[in-house]
Amino acid sequence: MAREEGILGIKKFEGTNFYTVKFRRNDRVQPLALMSNAIKVHNESVSINPTTLFQRFSITEQSDEEIHDFLKYEQFSFPLPVFDEDGM
Repeated sequence: MAREEGILGIKKFEGTNFYTVKFRRNDRVQPLALMSNAIKVHNESVSINPTTLFQRFSITEQSDEEIHDFLKYEQFSFPLPVFDEDGM
């Protein structure tokens, strides 16, 4: 989804002079520090550390295609053996 949003953003400015480009507040990239680092799992808030997540991607990534494969799956902040069929 982020890739598609980026492509749409670039297409808005194709063929225009760079000096006339103006960014609206909604079109700007937000730093991770401003984003919420929690998601809801079974109505319970679970914290996610974006730095750890980025480090895991960076260490295990071998090619650009692999990063697309990594992002296809949901990432967990807990080791998978902790989970059972009902969650934690």
